[in-house]
Amino acid sequence: MLTTDNFEDALEAAGSFGRAQLMMLALVCYITAYNGWQAFAAIFATLETKFYCLSSKTLNETHSYDGICEESCTQYIYDPSVTSIVSQFDLACGDKHYLASLSNSAFWVSYFFSCLISGCVSDRFGRKLISLIELVVLGSATFLTAFSPNIYIYIALRAIAGFCSLNFTLDLVILAESVDKKYLSIFGVTGIAIFGLGGVFAAISGYVFRASWQLQFVVMSLPTVLYFFLHFFLMPESARWLHSKQRFNEAEKALKWIAKLNGKETSPVFLSLSSSSDDKILFTAKTAIDENPKLDIPQITMNEPNTSAPQLKLSLFSLFGTFRASILTLTSALSWFAASFVYYGLTYNVQNIGGDVYVNSLLLTITEFPSWLVFSG
Repeated sequence: MLTTDNFEDALEAAGSFGRAQLMMLALVCYITAYNGWQAFAAIFATLETKFYCLSSKTLNETHSYDGICEESCTQYIYDPSVTSIVSQFDLACGDKHYLASLSNSAFWVSYFFSCLISGCVSDRFGRKLISLIELVVLGSATFLTAFSPNIYIYIALRAIAGFCSLNFTLDLVILAESVDKKYLSIFGVTGIAIFGLGGVFAAISGYVFRASWQLQFVVMSLPTVLYFFLHFFLMPESARWLHSKQRFNEAEKALKWIAKLNGKETSPVFLSLSSSSDDKILFTAKTAIDENPKLDIPQITMNEPNTSAPQLKLSLFSLFGTFRASILTLTSALSWFAASFVYYGLTYNVQNIGGDVYVNSLLLTITEFPSWLVFSG
């Protein structure tokens, strides 16, 4: 019998790359594409629509949607063929014009704070639980957005949606903690690249529901219902996280689930009591013919971490623990900021490029995929 305290051996016994990980990747791709849809849908919800000023001079005259703001105008008439929050809440002119773009800023500012908070909270309470909570709130906020009575409620609901849109990264973490390290790069790139697919959905839905931006949000809330059940029944909690929290019974179930889907039924993963002590020991069956040719399925036992040894406590500030770590953290943050600033700056201003906004948005999104293929290669 081979004894180990390395979680990698336990994961390898259950299968570190197989049907279980591929199914988890499919779920990650689903929710990642959906969150891309959430981010890009705002482009069409805040479109500058055509309008004209309704005055006594135009009551009995033919008119055109000239898009001219007039100081003395008390009412603007918007083109009904394309709707957005601009036409819904009369934001084309006046001192409330900036509120449309502010709603997008609220989404991303809230997303930023979620990056700081959600990871820490999931480290304490679990990736799956926090992801499910954020999913429910995200779907609810998206549905309620369609019924916003004013621009301020709309902004608040978009901020809530932005905060909860980080749930896809929590699912990506579960996948990363359940797969062999050599596949981390390709799995991570695949999961993130699918984000751009959400832009395709946003462009298509934006065009189909161009006459009713509210209906677009109602439809956009529906995939969260399906994903809730898929996530609840098919996405396990991270066995690695459970093991780090010494929740061995639950880690056992997670590893058994992975083993079963990977066709490792003959290699059970279970927790039992050690014959030599009352300490819990994690047992995993693994092929080890070289260790004992007479055994078809010898066991590897994973002992609990030595709790008497000093435990290293990590936090967000650990990223700045050394000079090298600080440089890497700041460089990475600056790179992400610069790339995101250009990426979303171009994406959210696609209507100012000229031409059809739906076609332009679709083309901008499609051009992402070749670059991801080059990067992953």
